[in-house]
Amino acid sequence: MRIPLYQGEEPEDLQALFRWRAAGGAIAMGFIWHRVEYMRQARFSQIAFAAAENTGCPVFFGRNKTPA
Repeated sequence: MRIPLYQGEEPEDLQALFRWRAAGGAIAMGFIWHRVEYMRQARFSQIAFAAAENTGCPVFFGRNKTPA
């Protein structure tokens, strides 16, 4: 499947696992994204470093642990 990981970005190839289950005389079907969070984090890093390169601002990941 090809969908954008972030709004306004180009679609990327994502793997999805097809799941189905028969219960109570009905069939439930759906997809589970495979390792999509790793792809989102990698794409976010690319976007952040591209913005840092264009602005000259540093990139910080994580939360701010300044003393109170």
